Amino acid sequence: MGAGPSFQKQVTAAKPRLRLGFVVALLVVMAAGIAALLVRSPGERVAAEQTAAPMCTPLDAETRIADPKMSEHDRVTCLAIAGKIDAARTRLFAMAAVDRSRAIQTIFNIAHPIADRGDDRSAGPIMALVVELWPENYMAVFHAGMAEFALGHDANARAQLERFVEMYAPRDVWRQRAEKALADIAANAPLDRREAHFRE
Repeated sequence: MGAGPSFQKQVTAAKPRLRLGFVVALLVVMAAGIAALLVRSPGERVAAEQTAAPMCTPLDAETRIADPKMSEHDRVTCLAIAGKIDAARTRLFAMAAVDRSRAIQTIFNIAHPIADRGDDRSAGPIMALVVELWPENYMAVFHAGMAEFALGHDANARAQLERFVEMYAPRDVWRQRAEKALADIAANAPLDRREAHFRE
């Protein structure tokens, strides 16, 4: 049999076109959005993007949490960061599980940079609270252990740091610090010879 007839496309591909009305409407919406952003002050634009967590001190915490505009999430965070751990714990356990989980994550996120800078003494009690409610957070376990180590509370330090070593596999500076601290505890190293923080 001979080759059948070859078929050629009789319809050319459609060319995309934008209707004038659609273009005008799109430009109007974009202009309105830009105008709304420009009307906002820089502070309002930042506030719209993120909510700052309360940074309270032991001196002003009680006054600040009395503010009726403050949410319970922020009250708990305020108390924990101010070092009022018992009050924070009481409020945390009174919260619904999902709210408690969100609050403890906020507390950890604020305390973690403080501890990473080497101030485990300040961050230690906060991290211990985090470990109590978020036991699988290995960095909270590490910092809670290093705080106890710096203070000479060796039994608590050993328990936390041994747990950290079990949880954390990478052979990096964090594991090295934990192992060095455990070695110092085993050797009964005096407090003034312990390296609880990174060297300056």
